[in-house]
Amino acid sequence: MTERAAHLVDEVLPNAPVRQWVLSLPIEVRYLMAFNAGLCSEILNAFNREVFRWYRHCGKKYAGLESMAQARCGSVTFIQRAGSALNLNVHFHMLAIDGIYIHKDWKTPLRFLALPAPSDADVEDVVKRVQKRVMKILTTQSHDDARHVS
Repeated sequence: MTERAAHLVDEVLPNAPVRQWVLSLPIEVRYLMAFNAGLCSEILNAFNREVFRWYRHCGKKYAGLESMAQARCGSVTFIQRAGSALNLNVHFHMLAIDGIYIHKDWKTPLRFLALPAPSDADVEDVVKRVQKRVMKILTTQSHDDARHVS
């Protein structure tokens, strides 16, 4: 663990603030993800998209960008498969760069803009959007457990 953390700090993550986002799901969904790597990947992708959406939207507002496409995000996510009691508990820990890189064009260097912490309402909005995406994924894959997720 120490070597991996050192590698992230020294070689991967830029010299910028980092925020941890954690996604924990209902037990039924955790079990489905534990035995279905494709489903786990889709749900992780939905989580990433919504967190990045929040950063781009917030960055557009604070930087006065013309488009959210000018805001670039970055993260590293770890899939944790067990809880503290070594029970099956698939969940995600995302280390997101706590801001955006502004990309105006290919001739201009990227510029970093740190963003304020998300408000409770911002986090609630991200959670609702992730929930909606997860429900759609589960319904599309016709998992019976989808009706129990809230």
